[in-house]
Amino acid sequence: MRSWGNSLGKAAAVLLTAALLSSCSAGTDPSVKGSASPGTTANDQAASQIKGQNSNKVKDPKPTPEPGDPTGPKGGPAFEAKESAPAPVERGKSAAKNRVKAAEANFRKPVKFTDGVSVSTGGFLHGTIEGEGAGIVQGAPYVVIDVTVRNSSKKPFDVSTVVPTMVYGDASIAAAPLYSGVEVQDLSGTVAAGQEQKARYAFQVPADAAKGTLYLDLNGTHQPAVFTGDLP
Repeated sequence: MRSWGNSLGKAAAVLLTAALLSSCSAGTDPSVKGSASPGTTANDQAASQIKGQNSNKVKDPKPTPEPGDPTGPKGGPAFEAKESAPAPVERGKSAAKNRVKAAEANFRKPVKFTDGVSVSTGGFLHGTIEGEGAGIVQGAPYVVIDVTVRNSSKKPFDVSTVVPTMVYGDASIAAAPLYSGVEVQDLSGTVAAGQEQKARYAFQVPADAAKGTLYLDLNGTHQPAVFTGDLP
C-alpha cells in the first residue's frame, strides 16, 4: 500500500520545481517588458535609459545676438591694424577688380593716379579735446588734416563712399576718428571733370607721435591714396 504522506511530499516537490522553472523563464524572456537581463541591476537600467535620451538631443548651435544687440565694438577706428595697412574696402559688385594705381606720397606732396585724379593734404592743426560726450576723451591730443581731391580726368569722380584711416607709430596703431568738438567735413557726391572738392578729417593722435600714415580709400575703382611720413 502507498503511504498518503509520501504521496503528498512528492506532489509538493513537483509543484516547487515547476514554480522555479517558471520564474527563471520569465526573467530571461526578452518579450517581457521591464525585465532585466542576467546580472543587470535597476541602476544599470536607469543609466542606460538616460544615455539613450542624451544621444538623441541636438547640440545647441552657437548663440545668435538678440534683435537690436550690437555685433561689434562701438566707435573707435575704422579697422584694427593687424597688418601694416588696412585692407581695401569691399563695395559690392560695382567695385573694379583692377583699381587705378597711384604711388605713395608724403603729407607735403599730392598722390597722383594714372587717370588724372590727384589727392593732396594740408592745413594741419593740432589741439586737445575739450568737449564732453560719448567716445570723447577730455584732454586727448588730436590732429586735423585738410584733404583736396582734384579731378583732372574726363569723367566724374565718385567720392560718396570715402573711408579715411589714420595710423601712427612703428606698430601702426589705428587712430580713433574725431567727429565732435572740432570742425570736420567729409567728401561727398561726385567731383566733376576739371573740378575739385575739399574735406577735413580729425584723428586722436598722441602728441609725441611725430610720424603717421593716412589712408584715403576713395571708392571701389581706385586704390587707396596713401600719405606717410612726418606730421607737419
